[in-house]
Amino acid sequence: MARRKRGSPEGLRYTVLGLLVILVAPPFMAAVIAQVPVPAERVTFDEAVQRAIRNNPSVAIASAGILRAQALLIEARSATRLQVNGNVTTTTLNRGVEFSGSTVTPQNQVVGSLTADYPIVAAAAWARRAQAEDATHVAELSVADTRRQIAFATADAYLSVIVQRRVVEANTRALETANAHFDLATELEQRGAGSRLNALRAQQQLSTDTGLVEGASLALYRAQHFSPGHRGLELRHNPL
Repeated sequence: MARRKRGSPEGLRYTVLGLLVILVAPPFMAAVIAQVPVPAERVTFDEAVQRAIRNNPSVAIASAGILRAQALLIEARSATRLQVNGNVTTTTLNRGVEFSGSTVTPQNQVVGSLTADYPIVAAAAWARRAQAEDATHVAELSVADTRRQIAFATADAYLSVIVQRRVVEANTRALETANAHFDLATELEQRGAGSRLNALRAQQQLSTDTGLVEGASLALYRAQHFSPGHRGLELRHNPL
């Protein structure tokens, strides 16, 4: 084999290609290493439902609505209850005022007052209290409804995983049967006891079942890892 000269165009081309490999390979390998999938956490049905309810932000927002409604209810109730007000005033002068040996205006004065009010007829305040009570009840129902919707969505996702697993299992068995059929048809064709048409049909069925298994496996992966509120979790169920 003829040796390439260092200054030839061909040698320069290989040198440039080598440099590109050196520069591009490390980042590419780092990206491949960084994309290694992390093992998913396995959870049961009850764990999946409870975790979805606990971590879903909609439940936290609805719970905050309850606290706000309760605060408004306390404020509305305060206007219909006994109110006691006290007032103390202290006055200090430079010196007291005296007249004929008697103190007319003392140097230090302390005046206090105490009043108690209770609304006997306060229709507006009672109406605001009733409205606040209704708002609190509605907020509590909203939280319960949000929890129920999240539980239904999680249960649906969990059952979808079970269905997809059954589909994968059925398609896998069909693939094994199609593979055995293809092997038998090929062996019979080689012996002269079978036709080329049967072998091609068996091969076509094998290719179809392979595609079904791949599609079902992808659907199972999506159901396990992309369920609402359960990203990165693998839903585990007991065999039916």
